[in-house]
Amino acid sequence: MTLSRRYLIGSVAGAAAGAVASKAALKAASELTALTSVPIRPPRGAEASQTGICTECPAGCGTRVRTVGDRAVFVGGNPEHPLNRGGLCPRGLASLQGHYHPDRLLGVLERPEKASEPIAVDWDMALQRLSGALTELRESGRPERLGVLHEKRNDPFDRLVGDFLRTFGSPNDLVLDPVPAELRSAWRRSHGPTGALAYDIERAGMVLGFSADLFEGFGSPGYALHAFGRFRQRARANRGRWVQIEPRLSVTGSRADDRIAIRPGTEGIFALGLAYVLLAERLYDADFVATHVTRFEGYVDDGGRAQQGFREWVLENFYVSRVSQQTGVAAEVIIDLARQLPRYAPTVAVPGRAAALSTHGEWSCWAIHCLNALLGSIGVEGGVLEPLPPPFGSDDVSALDSIATAGVSHQRFDHDLAGALADGVDLDPITGLLRSDIAAPPLDVLVVVDCDPVALSAAPARMVEVLGSIPLVVVLTAHANETTTYADLVLPAPSSLERWDMVANPPLTPYTVCGLRRPVLDPRGDTRHPGDVLLGLAGDLGDPTAAIARWDGYEGCLRSSVDGLYEARRGDVFGIELDASYTRLMQSAGLWTPAYRTAAQLWAQMQERGGWWDPTPLAGEQRRMLQTPSGRFDIAPRDKPSAVASAHDDDYPLLLFPFEMLAVAHGRFNDAPCLKSLSGPHFDGPMRGWVELNPETAAELGLDEGEQVMVESEFGVAEARVRLYEGLEPEMAAMPLGMGRTVGRWSSNWGANVLALVGAPQGDGSRGQYSTFVRVRRA
Repeated sequence: MTLSRRYLIGSVAGAAAGAVASKAALKAASELTALTSVPIRPPRGAEASQTGICTECPAGCGTRVRTVGDRAVFVGGNPEHPLNRGGLCPRGLASLQGHYHPDRLLGVLERPEKASEPIAVDWDMALQRLSGALTELRESGRPERLGVLHEKRNDPFDRLVGDFLRTFGSPNDLVLDPVPAELRSAWRRSHGPTGALAYDIERAGMVLGFSADLFEGFGSPGYALHAFGRFRQRARANRGRWVQIEPRLSVTGSRADDRIAIRPGTEGIFALGLAYVLLAERLYDADFVATHVTRFEGYVDDGGRAQQGFREWVLENFYVSRVSQQTGVAAEVIIDLARQLPRYAPTVAVPGRAAALSTHGEWSCWAIHCLNALLGSIGVEGGVLEPLPPPFGSDDVSALDSIATAGVSHQRFDHDLAGALADGVDLDPITGLLRSDIAAPPLDVLVVVDCDPVALSAAPARMVEVLGSIPLVVVLTAHANETTTYADLVLPAPSSLERWDMVANPPLTPYTVCGLRRPVLDPRGDTRHPGDVLLGLAGDLGDPTAAIARWDGYEGCLRSSVDGLYEARRGDVFGIELDASYTRLMQSAGLWTPAYRTAAQLWAQMQERGGWWDPTPLAGEQRRMLQTPSGRFDIAPRDKPSAVASAHDDDYPLLLFPFEMLAVAHGRFNDAPCLKSLSGPHFDGPMRGWVELNPETAAELGLDEGEQVMVESEFGVAEARVRLYEGLEPEMAAMPLGMGRTVGRWSSNWGANVLALVGAPQGDGSRGQYSTFVRVRRA
């Protein structure tokens, strides 16, 4: 059968007869039709299905890929993966288009000099240049001048990068953590040196989302959507309640039982307003506070000085009328919500990206997390849990030589900048690069793996300058992106359907999970897995780095890690929910009865089922979660910020609010027509990007729906069209993330990059993304 243009156009017309289609959607459909000018014939051959994982974002959802012959024809969700149970977001579905994308990187590119045009070279030439630069760093005694930038996935690749850098002699393991540094800092302040915490929303009685856009991309949207479904499916007598507190009505907020509009940046103040009612009316969990919380009452510090306790501090500073005035929420709403919290126990409070990345975001995250302690929601099902790290086994890297020992004794390149943000929050690597001194390049060699720091940067132009100052920038990726435009070497990686991968413990998920993916298809071009590239480099560099090249490729590295899972003697491979219930029951009785008997069987079954996990509840482990000197949750009061956000002036009266869209925001592969057609369907005509304004604000500015405007900050300017949105607070202007790319046939010239308006992080505690003020005027 041949699919002709007439057949496709007829199909589109038939679909339009059943639903109202916008001109933008029809334009996307016509572009897709244009790609089929060459007749497409269905593939021939045997049908098969293979499980795996999606790596288009850090969520690591389970997938099932259907193939016919040697062609993949569909990517769907794996119903046995415990986090998404068969669901898959648009980004995961589009991974098939990423594999067959006409502009995929299939060969090595090199720029002989900065700003020169790239030329095609072979792998040997490219690796010789990279290996030569690394050898020179070692021989000159400067191994700390190497950095590797990669996403955090809690998997063997993370460990491989760490081992490579440690044996080479560099402390610059630059991990892009999907959990904001401000949120992790708030956890550490209360829990001590804890690992990654998670929110058990599936079993919660009430969820308080503080600007937590869990369904749009924060954390693990696949898990959040599945858990929300379970949260909703309970019997009416045990039905949970979801309350979303946010300044912009998000998709998550539209699904909540109640949505409370709040002034931007006041999430922490609102949380302490709830705490005031809990304390004043003695509604908090007194038993948990007495057993597991310290500095709740007045105390004497290490210097012998009497200090105010948390209870007295909150009652003195956060009485309801003041909080109502600061947040814009009516006093009766605050009181009513606070009184509901203990009735729905366990209640879990979840801070989101906007709360963390606003001015004084670490303080806000800490204030929100204190609610979990007052409600006794630490270490209980339906509350805050700490999943155990995957038991991959211990490292056996050989001893370091004198060069590596001296190199790793240095601090990370941005250590001197740490603490430059208020409250001493550690810098994430991109923020560290932005704040580094271009005159003295932060590194001599930067290797970027499967990420795009230019597109993710709060100041893209500044990041381009930083990359230009580094002598050698190497990017390993499957698709061209903003960063490859400024790389000296571009090394093509296999697509998600061609490579081995693992993702363990996705962000904010309350289970110990390890998803596995094996190649579904043969590589289309001359590509290599980043893990294989690192192992090859390690072998070329000689001892001690060569010690990590002890496996037969990256597949061997994964296989070795699975041996650790087996030796842990807990958990089981993915399966239906009945299998998980049985495993949970047996392990609670002290028995381990997995579906496999050897490590080899575990390896084979993980490939077949999609991974391994430990479904045992982690409730009742407060002692493990609380690693402070007292062994308790440290709730010591902290000075309230003098200002919620930087004061605006008449020139820039509106607070900029960048928001995520699940289809395009921060995925690795965004250059697909289907993803573009899912964004901005509220406009007719070409999608040029938009800015949302409250109707009252637009009326004051004399602007109407669809008008072309300029959005200006002190750092940049962007062109957009007005969208009137009643779900936005009047003092704000909201713009979507993920637009304004310059690379990609469908991504380029599509909207404006809202981060270009933000500028580099400031020194007053502002990370910038939710602390920038703008003005909007008619174009």
